[in-house]
Amino acid sequence: MGTANHILAGNTDPTNNVSQGVFLGTVSLGAVFTNGTVTSNVQIGSADKVWKATGNGAINANLFNGSPLGTGLTSQLVNGSGHVSGVAIFKKQ
Repeated sequence: MGTANHILAGNTDPTNNVSQGVFLGTVSLGAVFTNGTVTSNVQIGSADKVWKATGNGAINANLFNGSPLGTGLTSQLVNGSGHVSGVAIFKKQ
């Protein structure tokens, strides 16, 4: 199985709950199929702050079949009453 390297292929413009301009800073997604693990990192900027989140988890092997060429990552970051969200798509390198 091994490791699959993916690069950002596209993304939506992130949105927030106060209609301020927001933008995608950095985003990454990594998967090690041998270990069944996935990691993610996302940074979204707005007029008054930078939103940051990292994650890791297990890959459910029943959700994958064949050789995946791409994958998607959705994010929703919440801080009190504020939130930002977006979608990023990755393609196999």
